[in-house]
Amino acid sequence: MSTDPVTADDVLRVASYRDRAPARQAMVIAHVYHLLARDLGTRAGRDEANWFAFATWSSKAIAEGLDLSDGSPFLAGLAARLGLPPWCGHPFRALTLRLLGPSYQLGLTLANRMIFLETGSLAAGLWRDGRAASPAVRPRRPRPGEPVEVRPVFLSDLVAPADEAYLDAVSSLLTRAAGTRDARLRAELVFGANIAMSAYEQARAQKALELVLYRPVRWVMRASWRTLLAMVMRRPFHRLALYTQPHESVPWPVRVAESLWARLYTRYMGTLRTPVSEIRLSKPLRPPPGAAAPPLTWQVQDAEVRKLVETFVPDPERAEDGVADWLDYPERMRFIVAYFRAYLAVPELFGPPYGPPLAAELEAEAAVGTLPEPVRSAWFRKKIDRYEDRAKRPGLRGWVVRRFYRSPVQYDPDALELARIDLGAHATARTTAPEPRP
Repeated sequence: MSTDPVTADDVLRVASYRDRAPARQAMVIAHVYHLLARDLGTRAGRDEANWFAFATWSSKAIAEGLDLSDGSPFLAGLAARLGLPPWCGHPFRALTLRLLGPSYQLGLTLANRMIFLETGSLAAGLWRDGRAASPAVRPRRPRPGEPVEVRPVFLSDLVAPADEAYLDAVSSLLTRAAGTRDARLRAELVFGANIAMSAYEQARAQKALELVLYRPVRWVMRASWRTLLAMVMRRPFHRLALYTQPHESVPWPVRVAESLWARLYTRYMGTLRTPVSEIRLSKPLRPPPGAAAPPLTWQVQDAEVRKLVETFVPDPERAEDGVADWLDYPERMRFIVAYFRAYLAVPELFGPPYGPPLAAELEAEAAVGTLPEPVRSAWFRKKIDRYEDRAKRPGLRGWVVRRFYRSPVQYDPDALELARIDLGAHATARTTAPEPRP
């Protein structure tokens, strides 16, 4: 296994590679998460599991969930939890494939790659040249020409917005953890960084999670009969638009069915596998095997960490309760915070997710591919300026542009966001002089 630190090049290359099967891609990501956890552990300490150690095993579980082939461990485990007899294996797989469909793999792998790109880039750029880099917190009054780190952003209609202040908190807390010799304070700081990172990435992944979980209901109640009608009428319809419609805006029978399905999924199929246990999301969280008590109490001393804890665990008495609906962001975060606290001192989380032969294969695959070409904002700015100049022309020519054309800002909002960053430059340390905050 390579001992070289993971770079932003490595993260961007893995996240942007398109020719790898979804399950295999998640396996590669799990392996690189393990390397990032190792790199951070050498700085912030290996007595406490950092977020990337937890993410290693989550991505491994995602890889198993993306494997829908015959003999899939995910489908076998699902059938076992539902109590199905062995002879139902093939019909159950056929039904599951029909209900989940390609949207399941699309949404899950998109969420996993997006989270990996944004969190992995932060970790790879946190320390450079053997010393702590400047925290990613943007100063209120930057000095002229002072460089500040710019983070990559994964752009898609299936990704929800999130508060970037959480990423600032991650950088600040991990930098402080690396600089303290107080074991208890370091544990609190790593714990707080884990919470802040999950608060950001869970919010970003919310839309993709809804696509994955709501898709079976929407296929049965909204897409199946439209598919037959489209075949008869020979008029295609935009299926993905049905799957990505907000839960609050669908008809109430569908909304009720979706809520019921999400609860059933959480109760019977929601599991979180770790190297030492399997956690049922709907059941009360128990300490890991062999642990008498969590390494931290809920009475956190550090003010920044205490604020994070109180945000997501307002009632410590029910912190370890199971989750009824995994799509409920506050409940999901409450459970995740309790999970981080209970498993913070489990050394097995730093272990490799795969054996040496497979790990060597995955590491070789992580180096395959080329970095994407940068997208220059000047190119897109010219398109916007060209439209605005034509729309302002007097007479019929300007009216035609205003009537029948739209600004690139309106018809291609993702391109507008993409134009604000330089994907190629994320391979190194892209910096910019920010505008002062008010």
